[in-house]
Amino acid sequence: MLRSLAIILLTGSLLIVNCFAQGEAALPFLLISPYAEANGMGEASVANSTDNPLAMIVNPAHLGMQVGNGRFSFGYNRTDWFPGFGIEDLYYRTFAVTAGMNLNDLFDITPGLILGAGYSRVFLNLGKQIIMPPDAPDPTGTFSAYESSDQFTLSLGFDFFVKASAGISFKNIYSKLGSGGSEQEDGFGTASVNSYDYGVLIKIPVIEGVSLFREKPVRLGNSLLPYFDFNFGLALNNRGDKEVSYGGVFFSDPLPRYARIGIGIDLGLVYETENVKLRPVSFKWTREANDILVHRPGSLSSVAIEPGWKYRGGLGDINFFDEVILGKTNPETIMKSGWEFGILGVFYIRGGRFEEDQLRGNRNFSTQGIGIRFAGIIESFKPNDEAFSGNPILDFLLHHVDIRYHYSEINTDESNHPLDRTRTHSVSLAIFK
Repeated sequence: MLRSLAIILLTGSLLIVNCFAQGEAALPFLLISPYAEANGMGEASVANSTDNPLAMIVNPAHLGMQVGNGRFSFGYNRTDWFPGFGIEDLYYRTFAVTAGMNLNDLFDITPGLILGAGYSRVFLNLGKQIIMPPDAPDPTGTFSAYESSDQFTLSLGFDFFVKASAGISFKNIYSKLGSGGSEQEDGFGTASVNSYDYGVLIKIPVIEGVSLFREKPVRLGNSLLPYFDFNFGLALNNRGDKEVSYGGVFFSDPLPRYARIGIGIDLGLVYETENVKLRPVSFKWTREANDILVHRPGSLSSVAIEPGWKYRGGLGDINFFDEVILGKTNPETIMKSGWEFGILGVFYIRGGRFEEDQLRGNRNFSTQGIGIRFAGIIESFKPNDEAFSGNPILDFLLHHVDIRYHYSEINTDESNHPLDRTRTHSVSLAIFK
């Protein structure tokens, strides 16, 4: 029990932002970034345009941007949590499945409407714990401590030059820090609560707009088409007015209500001929500000925090223009930024930065990552795809399947920090029309 409580308390202190002046909350595992692609970009993901199905855990609106061509996706992610501790059974895992349809295939309507549905699960394993009664010298048994959240997501996408999406996730959250109960029943040291997330995502294709205005595509030579998209994302996570309380404990804490808002850009070149369509180079950049929307009276200088707490509305202490547009830091919030450089639609290199004030948690680290896209490799065979037409398996893989692998690593400013050298691995599979 002592090890479990120590890990839980440390996890909370490292994850809950502004943990004294602004708030303490239960279930801090809900704030862990859920996939390697985002982790390689400083954990910035609310406005980053991606087809990774795990992205809907952060912003449900990602789903409506991903499933327009009848796409089915599966994503899996694994992180060995706090590697500096050397505890093998301390890990964080996520997976997601999504599907969707273009409603224009069913109804003769304008503009384009896309409906997506998805399921995802977040799981933090805290390991096997020994039960030591206070009045007995010997252990009486063991139990497995863990925390989990199941999300059911719905999203509606809108495509009429400007692409936009809105989404909502309904969450069932369970925490088992004591020996009693299961996910179907309450018991000592267990808690369960329902919550929800919602978000929006907007993509503005700038060069495509210029092409429409000129009534002809913008080209560089005969075969190169530049593109430039501007993205805006907003997500409000862990909503609801419920408190979190554990069986056998006579106090409760709030959910870690959270606000994220950010912008991003996508730019690059498309090489297009009669038989080939490739992206020789691509570049992404994104920046966002995050804040926890829980307030407790008191201050950092107080000997003890005053009792009581309340949820805050809006975006908390986030100043969108100063922080997200101008890039100014705010001691009351978290700043995340990241970039990605792609080569031939196959290889991706990523980097990012996570910044937090030293009096509000002092998590400051850089990130790096890579990605490999299977569909980008086989696209090089498309000029000769007639050679595969006699093989239905190869033909299906060539035109309807995409597999991706992502890796990320955290490098903290502070030496011997528990998050240092945290490595994350993700894979995703997509099947589309």
